[in-house]
Amino acid sequence: NQYASDDPEANYGNRIVIAHDNGEFSTYTHLKLGSVKVKAGDPVKAGAKLSEVGQSGNSLVPHLHFALTSTSGRSVPIPFDNAYSLEGDKMDRILRTGEFVLAE
Repeated sequence: NQYASDDPEANYGNRIVIAHDNGEFSTYTHLKLGSVKVKAGDPVKAGAKLSEVGQSGNSLVPHLHFALTSTSGRSVPIPFDNAYSLEGDKMDRILRTGEFVLAE
């Protein structure tokens, strides 16, 4: 695959990692260059604008990769209340890895 890379910086591009009080980490990747609104160590509140969706790293189109992981690095299931399938159907369940969704 011509877009593959072993360099994590090249794969994920601009990214933000937030350490939560419960030991989990949320990661936002492929962010628009120059749009990150927070810096390392800043406290972050729910609903705060962190950045803009972009196309940095290994990315063919603007999009956001979001992950929630435990301290061991394992994925944590995330229930969303504002996610829709690409066909516009409400997604009222925990999303599966790699699933594409639209969100409000």
